[in-house]
Amino acid sequence: MASPTVTPFTNTRDVPSFQEVIQKVLGFLVGVCLGVAITILAVSLAEKPLEENLAQYAGWERFAAVTLGVPIALLTGYVCRNFVKYLIMLLTAVVGAAGLWKCGTSLIDCPQVHSDLGPGLLEKLGVRSARSGSQLLSWLWSFVGVNSE
Repeated sequence: MASPTVTPFTNTRDVPSFQEVIQKVLGFLVGVCLGVAITILAVSLAEKPLEENLAQYAGWERFAAVTLGVPIALLTGYVCRNFVKYLIMLLTAVVGAAGLWKCGTSLIDCPQVHSDLGPGLLEKLGVRSARSGSQLLSWLWSFVGVNSE
């Protein structure tokens, strides 16, 4: 007498596709990187005000970064696992704006570069960065509005 074959999934719709698995893994990894960046930023911002009070504890920054960083990174990775599209858009917008700002300010600070960009370059960079950010937000708003219907 043959025993019936038991499958863990009763329906093929229960099986996640390869694309869904990859998107969840990428979302988790980008979320972990975001959590690490948030932790490093928080520790570096808190380092200066707390330096007097914690001067007797040498290396407290590294200890705080590790003890806070691991749970925060895992938590943000778990929360962000389904938002890979938004995370990639946010990441590229932030990196692009930071690169534009860094290149523009280094162009201003370099005395060997003679530029015809004229006065007010920082203002122009700020306006362009704000415009790019508003375009990203409007695109996200329309994308969320279309997908929520």
